[in-house]
Amino acid sequence: MKHVAKTIIASAVVLQISCGPATMPLDEVADNISVEHANTFSQTPWYTRSELHHGSMYQWRKASYREKRAACADYLMALQMQGMLNNNEFSTIASIDGFKPFAEALVVTVDDNLLLAKALANTEDTALTQQVIAKEVLRAAGQLGYLSTTAHLPEQTLVN
Repeated sequence: MKHVAKTIIASAVVLQISCGPATMPLDEVADNISVEHANTFSQTPWYTRSELHHGSMYQWRKASYREKRAACADYLMALQMQGMLNNNEFSTIASIDGFKPFAEALVVTVDDNLLLAKALANTEDTALTQQVIAKEVLRAAGQLGYLSTTAHLPEQTLVN
């Protein structure tokens, strides 16, 4: 039995290596970054640990600017780790501080998209609880030209 288990594990490792690393969902990667680097990032005056990574757009709407900005910085680091950011602008960024201006622009774009969605479709709070922040951040990153040409935008967002 132990031999069978070892063979299955070995096969899984070979399969993962040959197929490339499994991609974690963006919200999980961003949350992991925030948790893993909490002590380092706490030394950065503008950054505060965000709880928005697994949240809805309803929670986004209620959050402070500072929390939104920190979440966007985490998402950008996650996108960089997944190779989804445009190399021209992001390849030289090595710390959370380098993401600050891009995170600020992301906050503005996500907020603008939320206002536009509310104006166009009279989006109710119940609809906002169904919409995931990570999808809207990814969409906004695409709008701002942050994503590489191989990145895939989510199909369903607040404003299509």
